[in-house]
Amino acid sequence: MGSSSKARNSIRTAVSQNSGTKRSQRKWLSRVVATVACIVLLVLLSSWWGGFTEPQAVAEIHSMVDEEVARLARVARNEIPYGSSGPDMGEWFQKFRDVPEKYRGQIRQDMGRLFNARERAATQSYFALPPGQRRAEMDKRIKAEEARSKERRERWAAERAAREQADANGQTAENGRNGGGQEGRGRGPNAGGESGPGG
Repeated sequence: MGSSSKARNSIRTAVSQNSGTKRSQRKWLSRVVATVACIVLLVLLSSWWGGFTEPQAVAEIHSMVDEEVARLARVARNEIPYGSSGPDMGEWFQKFRDVPEKYRGQIRQDMGRLFNARERAATQSYFALPPGQRRAEMDKRIKAEEARSKERRERWAAERAAREQADANGQTAENGRNGGGQEGRGRGPNAGGESGPGG
């Protein structure tokens, strides 16, 4: 009986060790599956979150508008003078035009905030002046706006002339390559309207 009890004990020990190994394998397998599931979940979450981030150009304009609105709030409180070095609206419009069409909707609200802040700053800084200084301030603002408008018109005229010149140069070069137009006739071996042999 002593040997049979030894055999039973050894069988029990082997079975308990084997079942313990299977339990530890199951634990490790469940841990690995849980870890992989967490990693997949994190990847999906980060890709979803990344899909809602704003493009660089939009983020840049958002931050620039925020800075300008803060500066204009200081102007409205008369902490800094009204005409202090803010970007011209023409520059803002150019930045807006430089943004790809599909992102412009995202910055229209910011441009509205900017316009409102400019109007508020102009109005509040004007009425914060003593009544005796308001007329001189209004004259100064009108002259500054006229100067900006003149500069803008001159810049646009120069840009338009440059575009027209570039278009004319491009069209002349194209006519020269194609042999079309009157400047291509009357020269070369086939002058006089002949197009060559058989023509």
